[in-house]
Amino acid sequence: HKITKMGTDLASRCSPNLTHLVLRSHLIHKMEGLRGFEKLELLELYDNMVDSLDDLNEGEDGKPGVTLRVLDMSYNAIRDMGPVQFCPNLQELCKLFFIASFLIL
Repeated sequence: HKITKMGTDLASRCSPNLTHLVLRSHLIHKMEGLRGFEKLELLELYDNMVDSLDDLNEGEDGKPGVTLRVLDMSYNAIRDMGPVQFCPNLQELCKLFFIASFLIL
């Protein structure tokens, strides 16, 4: 069964201590519901239909962007890398995958 949306209330439906969120190979169009993830370190939305990096700094103190260490958006339709600026703690750029995402710089 494929997931088609994350939902704006995603964080409220998950553990407050969640550090890894992996939603690979679904039919998700919009990155949403990340506000409230206080400890999220890995976000993997590999192989979906997401076209923009949204919701990275919507939570308190810029979370979840400031806590992310790994962001994998491979095989999506990402066109703008600008929101990555809200992820100052990404440990390695090689872990930031946008391969085959039709990136426009």
